[in-house]
Amino acid sequence: MSNPLIAIPIFMPIVLVCLALGVAILRAVVGRSHSLLEACVFGAALGFGALSYSVLAVGLAGALTAPFLIGLLVMLALVSFPSMRVILPSLVSAVGSRRAVKLRATDALMLLGVSILGALALIGALSPPGTTDWDGLAYHLAVPKLYLAAHRIFYVPFTSHSNFPFLTEMLYTLGLAFHGPALAKLFHYAMYLVTAGGIFALCRRHVNPTAGSIGALLFMSVPLVIWEAGAAYADITTAMYLLLAAYAVLNWEESGGRGWLAVAGIMSGFALGTKMLALVPIGALCLWVLWLSRSKGGLRSAMLVGLTAAVVGAPWYIKTYLYTGNPVYPFFSNIFGGRNWSPADAELYRAAQQAMGMGRSALDFIGIPWNVTMNGGAFYDAPVMYGLLGPAFLGLIGAQILVGGSNRAVQRLAFVSSVFVCAWFFLMQNARYMITVLPFLSIIAGAGAATAFGSWKIGRIVVAGFVVMCVGLGIVAGNSLVIGSARAAVGLESADSYLSRSFGPYDAHSFINNATPNDARVLLFDEPRGFYLDRPYIWADPGHHRLIPWDKFRNSDEMVRFFGRERYTHAVINWALMRGKEDYEMLIFQAIGSGEFLEIFSSNDVSVYEIREP
Repeated sequence: MSNPLIAIPIFMPIVLVCLALGVAILRAVVGRSHSLLEACVFGAALGFGALSYSVLAVGLAGALTAPFLIGLLVMLALVSFPSMRVILPSLVSAVGSRRAVKLRATDALMLLGVSILGALALIGALSPPGTTDWDGLAYHLAVPKLYLAAHRIFYVPFTSHSNFPFLTEMLYTLGLAFHGPALAKLFHYAMYLVTAGGIFALCRRHVNPTAGSIGALLFMSVPLVIWEAGAAYADITTAMYLLLAAYAVLNWEESGGRGWLAVAGIMSGFALGTKMLALVPIGALCLWVLWLSRSKGGLRSAMLVGLTAAVVGAPWYIKTYLYTGNPVYPFFSNIFGGRNWSPADAELYRAAQQAMGMGRSALDFIGIPWNVTMNGGAFYDAPVMYGLLGPAFLGLIGAQILVGGSNRAVQRLAFVSSVFVCAWFFLMQNARYMITVLPFLSIIAGAGAATAFGSWKIGRIVVAGFVVMCVGLGIVAGNSLVIGSARAAVGLESADSYLSRSFGPYDAHSFINNATPNDARVLLFDEPRGFYLDRPYIWADPGHHRLIPWDKFRNSDEMVRFFGRERYTHAVINWALMRGKEDYEMLIFQAIGSGEFLEIFSSNDVSVYEIREP
C-alpha cells in the first residue's frame, strides 16, 4: 500500500466533479438555491449518487478496469464543466469573504471543535482498515475488491450481504481501483462532512443559525459517528440522504416548489440504495407530505416523492432479484424465497439481530432514551466505545421538549425520528442503525440548546457547559479510537507493520498470499474478514449460505472429501472467535486430530491449515 496521504489529492478532483455535476442537476430541477451552502450540500450528495450509479453501470457492463473508470470520470467532468465554471468562483469568493469576518469567541470555539473532530475522523479514514472495520473488511470493501479482480459485478454466493443495496460500495470500488482503502474510505468521510453541513444549512433556513452550529457539532462529536466516519461502512451515507430528503420537503413546504419534492424523492431513492431500512423514514416522509397537502392533491405530492424514490432506488433491488429471486434478499425469505438461503439461515440471522438491546416490553420502550445513552454497550456487538451515542440527545432533547416552542421543522423531524425509533425498537436494537436519524436528533438537540440559551438566563452557562462536555467526550473518544493508527495514517508506519500488530488475521492472510499457489482456494472459519486475501475464498461457517452441506456430513472424512471435490486447498481458523460448541466445529476438530487439516502457520490465535484428503 502506498502512503495514505496521497489519497487526498486524488480525492479532491473527484469531489469537485461530483459537486459540479450535482449542482447542475439541482439547478435543472429546482432553479436557484437559498444559499451557496445549500447548493453545495445538495450538489455533493446528488453528485456522489450519480457517480455511484455510473460505476454500477460500468460494473454490470463488465468494464471495471482503470481505463474505463478514468474515462467515466473524464466524461462526467466534461458534462459538469459549465457548472464547475460557476461554482468554483463562488466557492473562492465565499472563502475570501469569510476570512474578512471577525469571529465571535463562541464561533471560534465551535470552529475549533469541528476542526478537531474532523481531523480525528480523517485519521481514521486514512488508516489501513483493521480490527475496528469489521464489516468493511468482511464485505463493504471485500466485495468491491472481488468485483475489481473480475472486472465486473457478479453474484457473490458466500455472503448474503453482497446482495444488499450497494450505492456506497460502488464509490468504494472506485476508490480501491485508483488508490486503495484510504481513497475508498474518504468517500464515507465526505458523507460525514456533508451531513454536518446539511444540518447547519437546514437550521439556517428553517430553525436558526445557533441550532445549526450546535447541531452540526453534536453530530460530529458522537463517538459512534466519529468511528464510522473513519471506517468503510454505509450508515452515514444513509443518514445524509435521509437528512437531505427531509430538508427538501421542508423547502417545498416553505416555497411550494414541486421541484423540491422531486429532489426529496431522488434523495430518498439514493437512501434506499444504501440500506433497505431507509424505507421506514421514507414512508414517514411520504405521510408528512400527504398530511400537509391533504386538501391540495396531497396524494399526488406524496406519490411524487414515493414513486421517484422507488424508481431511483429500484436498480439495486432489481439486481438482487435477478441474482437471488428475492428483491429484498435475504429478508422475507418465507415470502419471496431466495437462492442459496434456507429457513435455518434466516433464523440464525434474525436471532443475531434480536440478540442486541435490552428487551422489547412497554417499559423497555419507555426507557429507550436512558438505556441507549447510559448502556450503549448493550446495543452493539463491539467494544462499548463504538456503541456510544453520547449524552447530548438525552439532555438537550429534554430541554427542547420543555421550552422548545413550536418550530415546524423541529416538529416534522421529531415525527420522522419517532417513526424510525419505533421500528428500530421492534426490529433490531443496534445502536449503529440509530445513525440513520442522528442528524434529525442533532437538529432537535441543537434547537433545544439554542432555545435554552435564550430562555434560561441562569441556565445558559449550564447548557453551554453541557454542550462543551458532550463535544469534549467526543474528542476524547475519537482520540482513543485513532491514537494507535495515527502513524500509519500519515505514512510514518507501514501498513504491513501496523496491521501485523493490530489486526489478528493479517499475518495468516499474508502467509497465504505469499506461500500458497495462485490456484489455492481458502475456507474461512469464524473469520469473515477476507479483504486482505489475494486468493479465492468463502465464508465457510453455517448460516451464511448453502454452498457447504453441513447437515449431510457424518464425519470429518466426508467433509474433507467434499472440500477436495470443490478444490478447496486451505482453511483459516480464528481460534479467538471459535466457540467450540457447534456440530461443524466438532468435525473440524476431528479433521485436525486425524491430520486432514494440517497446520502450516499460526499467529495471533489465527491458524492456516492445508487440507489433505483421507
